[in-house]
Amino acid sequence: MVLIYQDEAQNVYSPSGTVAWDADVEDWDDKVELFGSPEYMQLCQVWEYGATVAPNEATSVCKPSTRDMPDGWTWDDLVRGPTEAQCLAVYNSAKGGAGVDDPTGVVLLGVDASGSMDLETLGDGFADFKDHLTDIGVEWEQVLYSNERWVKLTTDNYVDVAGGVTPAEVEISLDGLYNGSDCDICEDLVGDFTLNSPIQLTDEGGRFTADGWYPISWGTGSTNVARTADVPSGTTHACVWKYEADEHCSWTESVENSMGGFTTLTYRFDWWGYLLARFRISSSEYKWRLIVLYELRFECNDGFGGVIDRVNSGWYWEHDVTSPDCILTGDESWDAIFPEDLPLLEVTCDDPHEAEFTDFCNYTLTLTDVETVVD
Repeated sequence: MVLIYQDEAQNVYSPSGTVAWDADVEDWDDKVELFGSPEYMQLCQVWEYGATVAPNEATSVCKPSTRDMPDGWTWDDLVRGPTEAQCLAVYNSAKGGAGVDDPTGVVLLGVDASGSMDLETLGDGFADFKDHLTDIGVEWEQVLYSNERWVKLTTDNYVDVAGGVTPAEVEISLDGLYNGSDCDICEDLVGDFTLNSPIQLTDEGGRFTADGWYPISWGTGSTNVARTADVPSGTTHACVWKYEADEHCSWTESVENSMGGFTTLTYRFDWWGYLLARFRISSSEYKWRLIVLYELRFECNDGFGGVIDRVNSGWYWEHDVTSPDCILTGDESWDAIFPEDLPLLEVTCDDPHEAEFTDFCNYTLTLTDVETVVD
């Protein structure tokens, strides 16, 4: 449940702050798409100081005059200095009546404390109401809002209501790699590292259905290292953490060709790091993927020209969940996904040549642990 106590938002949302309102409501919608919606959401408008007439939703000074409440939100009012019973009545109206089940998750109590009101405005009756929630086994968290932009502040604090958190860092452990004789880069793929700075993405502009869904330019030229093959079908939202690297190895092989000369074959393995992405497909279907950002490049050169083939998608570990909770414990079971049946790379100079994934690195790479770290 989200229950917000606000007396006014003038000069922020009201009467004509539609730009800030629309942006904040869009961010809120994206958040609930990613984590799932609270069971109940309500703005409780506290009477303004000195008011003798109750406010009403249509003319509320907590929103722009031309906008309705965000989808799924209800509205109620509360006098200043309320009794416990009055606070309880608002709580019951938020969940649809006294006989309706109490929320199962954390109740976020967002209280305007920006100057026009503060926690003392709600007084002892509100304190007694919170004690009542504790007594009936309802978990709650109170957040004092430092300004009147209550939609944005609610969005920023919503992760606690969702029953999880968006971790600031994620620690990864990899184990069990066996190198090919020429591929020392693979040694850097093993070990412990940390991904950080999560970014929340939506499918705006078809981001998840087109190559280059992640807004980075790692790699050479216009190469995109996270491509459509790394995104589950149906994805609408994602949280993404990244680990950047810039390593590569290459080696050459000279082979006699059908013209009686020699063709130079060049093998190259580029590694740019990892992405950990938590994809939302539906309210009950989520996928975690740890994606290897890499490119295999196979090139032939016969002295007159060269041809290149490359592959850079479809190497990741995957873990399915049904809960919106954004937490990893390290006990999950991850499935390894490799490029489609170790695809061949094929080039033709004067003769055709082929190379498999295992020609670049003979490996058995195992994901042993993924654990979130929350600041």
